[in-house]
Amino acid sequence: PHLMPYLAQLADEVPHVVVVADRSGADILIADPVGLVAEESVEGSHQHPLHKTSTEEWSTLHFQHRVENAWAENARDVAAEVAHRVRRLGAELVVVAGDERERTLITDGLAKQLPKGVDAVGVDAGGRAAGSSTEALAGAVHEAVLDRVREQRDQALEKLREAVGRHDGAVTDTPAVCEALRRAQVASIVLRDDPASTAMSWVGPEPLQLGLSADEVEALGVDQPVQDRLDAAIVRALVYSDADLVVSPELPPPARQGVAALLRYTDAATPTG
Repeated sequence: PHLMPYLAQLADEVPHVVVVADRSGADILIADPVGLVAEESVEGSHQHPLHKTSTEEWSTLHFQHRVENAWAENARDVAAEVAHRVRRLGAELVVVAGDERERTLITDGLAKQLPKGVDAVGVDAGGRAAGSSTEALAGAVHEAVLDRVREQRDQALEKLREAVGRHDGAVTDTPAVCEALRRAQVASIVLRDDPASTAMSWVGPEPLQLGLSADEVEALGVDQPVQDRLDAAIVRALVYSDADLVVSPELPPPARQGVAALLRYTDAATPTG
């Protein structure tokens, strides 16, 4: 099977957690790029009192203060549980929906607990109450995920531009990318999404045995290299060498052949281009 169209589709998703909160707790939906992984509910440890009164007597104000404390404690309980789920899943984004006050409390709490690079964003859609729009929530989550994907893509492209500008840490033509892959030197492949591409490569039985000619692969000790799609060979090599894949509609001008690589390291034998 040809994997690149599937991987290009997955490039518009990131593993994420959706939190739909009210003042007593939250529903938590955990999703990876393939789809929903789990759904569960968390109830805060303070279920009473949760509702304020309307008078201003001292005793009532004291009661209202207890209510606000209960909201804050429940938000802390939810934030702690969500942070645990994020670390376990390796999520890259938390989307918090539901009650506005609780949403703010949870988002603020998560800012102190989430791993570096993981963001928590609030969306003004959805809720735990009966009749809340699941369609509006799904749309808001989708937009938040796309914003995160675009941000990550822009960061990768900016790193590529910077590396190209200083002539260190990146290669931007296909032969140099193949050489860097063979050496397990690639941190990230940046690939233009081109379903019509017919670019081919030669490969051996091992994932890092690839090149643009049969002679190139035979030089690696392969007796009978075979042809395969270039993007398929690149995917195998990056998976084997634990490199990342960034799929982008366009690449910076130096990467005219539609592929570039950010490198883990450079040395005297590092390919140029």
